[in-house]
Amino acid sequence: MALSDASYDPESFPGLIYRRKNPRSTIILFANGKFVSTGTKSEWESRKALQFSLKEICLAEGKSACMGPVKTVNLVATSDWGHPLDLPFISSHIPEAIYEPKLFPGMILHNADRSALLLFGSGKVVCSGARKAATARGHIESIHRRLSTLGLIHEPPSSRSRRSQVRHRF
Repeated sequence: MALSDASYDPESFPGLIYRRKNPRSTIILFANGKFVSTGTKSEWESRKALQFSLKEICLAEGKSACMGPVKTVNLVATSDWGHPLDLPFISSHIPEAIYEPKLFPGMILHNADRSALLLFGSGKVVCSGARKAATARGHIESIHRRLSTLGLIHEPPSSRSRRSQVRHRF
């Protein structure tokens, strides 16, 4: 295959890894035709990266192909609240929280839509498993409001929390 920035070693990993520069992302192509796009900051960037990558891969192979419907199956959003969190204290006041620091350094909260929030002592929050950026942002803002209302945190989220980094898996 004549793609620069692509690597394929089926003995160590079953997919072709293609690192793009514009839009900056990593695309993984599996033999069953499924793609994973990671490292982008928006769903639009992920779709563009997938479209460009498919076109370049098909040109390199001398084949024509069209991209079928794209479906987001996992989106990861991160936020930094800008202040530390007292996870033992918070988890003692939130009955559904899972906090086992010997097993995992963060507190886990599962959402009804099968996504999960991971809160870390550093003040960083990760929402994984959402299908839309607005849903992930809503979960992060909701837990912040809940913790503030319960008096478990006192500082507002930093402006960085509104600019979530998002990774998509299609």
